[in-house]
Amino acid sequence: MATYVHAQGVDAERVRDHVQQLSTLADAVGPTQPERVVEVPVDALGIIAAPIQHLEVRVTRWDLPDVLGSIELAVLVFGVREQCLPFASAAALGITVPSPFSWGCCPPSDVPPGGRAFRSPVGPLATGDERAFYVLDDPDVGFERNQFRLKSAVVERLGDMPTPGLSFFDRADQQSMIKIHLPYGWRSPAGVELLFSPPVNRPRGDGFTVLSGLVETAWYHNAVNLVGVIPPPPSRVHMEAGEPLAQVIPVTSGARSVCLDVLDSHRTDARYFLDSIVDWHRRHDSDRSAYKRLSRSDQGGMSEP
Repeated sequence: MATYVHAQGVDAERVRDHVQQLSTLADAVGPTQPERVVEVPVDALGIIAAPIQHLEVRVTRWDLPDVLGSIELAVLVFGVREQCLPFASAAALGITVPSPFSWGCCPPSDVPPGGRAFRSPVGPLATGDERAFYVLDDPDVGFERNQFRLKSAVVERLGDMPTPGLSFFDRADQQSMIKIHLPYGWRSPAGVELLFSPPVNRPRGDGFTVLSGLVETAWYHNAVNLVGVIPPPPSRVHMEAGEPLAQVIPVTSGARSVCLDVLDSHRTDARYFLDSIVDWHRRHDSDRSAYKRLSRSDQGGMSEP
């Protein structure tokens, strides 16, 4: 059984002309061809790098009492979350990263049959926390005893270096965090970085989450490791292979810089914005699906009646 301790945080990585998912293990991420490279053009993801160096966000001050009229206390109920277009659009961004193997954190008595239980060699998750981690072997993808078996072609180039499933940090106060190693690398075009985050709008019921990390995959040539945060007891975490683990969203390098411009209400741009809010409420009052219809008009070429 292999356990690993590391000192670094989320790894970073960059990329070339395509976002590429490189499988370094035999069928490590599913029943695909073991030796192939999957190339995904960035624009195929619906994301096009804009030729800008910063984002400008405009905020209007809400100090015009005569714009919307008097506002009384109101309780409004309408719609469902799953049909909310912004919710669904955010959840569909980028690529969903499945867990490459089955693992969990729970009391030893709850470890499923066949699970290999272990704890960090540094110490427990917290004082008095008796929970242990476990992994399930999956010989079909070359995962056994908490490590992946590299393909022979990869070993010839890289050597037989250890490739763990779960590993730990070397500080006692960070034992509630683990590294989940992805058995493949990522590459993206110059000027495009990959934001690794928890699955957007899909929180887990057990409290487990992964930390977000912006990886410069245009130049970083190594596998990306995700950092997971284990919830405090009595929570039990059980993650099955193939279950959504994280989400990867391409981001242009220029999107890092944001210019926030707060508009005074007397400015022309601010008045235009406030007038547009009034117009929006008028449209929405007459058509509860106005946002979906107008959004699809802008993006899909549908004409507005």
